[in-house]
Amino acid sequence: MKKSALFLIICIFITLFASCGPNGDVSEAFSGVLSEDVSEDVSEEESEIIEEKILDGSKLVVFGDSITALGSWGKSVAMDCNMEYFNGARGGITSAEGLLRFNTFVKARDPDFVTLCFGMNDLLMTAKDTPKCAPAAFKRNMKKLVEKVRDIGAIPLIVTTNPLDVDVFFQSQGQSPELYGGRDILEWLDTYNEAARELASELECDLIDVRAACDEYAIKQVVKPDGIHLSETGNKVFFETISAYLKEHYKSDPNAERVNYDNFIDVTENTEILPFDKDSWYVEQGTMTVKGGDTLKMTNSNGLWPDAQCTFDKGYRVDVATSKLKIKLTTANVNTSVIIFFDGASPNAYADGQYLTLNPYFKCNTDGYTGDVTANQTIDVTIPISSLPIAAGNVHDGKVAISGAKIYVAGTAYQPVEILSFELIVE
Repeated sequence: MKKSALFLIICIFITLFASCGPNGDVSEAFSGVLSEDVSEDVSEEESEIIEEKILDGSKLVVFGDSITALGSWGKSVAMDCNMEYFNGARGGITSAEGLLRFNTFVKARDPDFVTLCFGMNDLLMTAKDTPKCAPAAFKRNMKKLVEKVRDIGAIPLIVTTNPLDVDVFFQSQGQSPELYGGRDILEWLDTYNEAARELASELECDLIDVRAACDEYAIKQVVKPDGIHLSETGNKVFFETISAYLKEHYKSDPNAERVNYDNFIDVTENTEILPFDKDSWYVEQGTMTVKGGDTLKMTNSNGLWPDAQCTFDKGYRVDVATSKLKIKLTTANVNTSVIIFFDGASPNAYADGQYLTLNPYFKCNTDGYTGDVTANQTIDVTIPISSLPIAAGNVHDGKVAISGAKIYVAGTAYQPVEILSFELIVE
């Protein structure tokens, strides 16, 4: 035996005996190795348990920017795979802002599967060669989102985003080509898609490459005239690609009951459908506290006017002909608007005709330009729902479902603003 090999063996034995327990047991010396092996085994077992999730009856939360928020594909996937569904996306947000919204719009919804589709806003430039989230930062944010999804026992599904139409991108986004330093904007977008692919490989995470599927179509077929958001064909590509992936990689139960998507809560009279407490509201920009049980305090910490949002899990269905909305609102030194959403729409995900601003029905002083309720007023009104111009598409069998609400305030930048009281009751 060579001297070097003998010397190595002696060093190993010295280390082991130095690490022995009080009874000379060398097992403690191996405890780190043993526990590490065990933890890996447990991790694999947990992974296998997660992989056993059945599509039927599970809950799908779709999460991302406006490609998700304004898309029809999420609900189509859920219905095709017989899954419960919630759209937690928000137009205009980056992957960094997605992290801020995660607890309210993903974790609190108790999902089994979560799609993560970001990038379209991350790539936008705030100054020359300065994107909102550079590709490296985007990748770090997506990694954190994957970890957060796994931490709550759900399965993350990274979804690449669709291509954009370079012919109209700069005009539709109000961006100057000079900010991009001569970059090809489609190649710049695909830098983010490639980062998503790399991350999925590194984390052994499900990747649904919708971007690749879009290559079978002309870009102008996939997106609307604005060059970014999904057309009917684009939604179809997302739906078919994601649904096919889920059915190929996860099990279905042919004997499972069908999920009921018309699961709104029927209410008739004297039901408070929107409590004024911090657990019911989310503030997009800044922070929120409830003071004294009845004051909503928001701080527009980044200089943007804030709003408080409430998205119901199921929504409340009321009779249009007989029901009334009783609204109490006390404003502080800010102008205010109250908006309600219908038929499954929410402040996060809605289309034209799915929301209504209630200010004109408050019979109070409003700003002549914006229509906002002006400051320092107390409103106490009862509004027959039949008097509201609710779009016919939101009314089913004489009933409409109220699925969300938003309070918007026009405060001074970086200053706290308050709504002193608010009640929304169905009479």
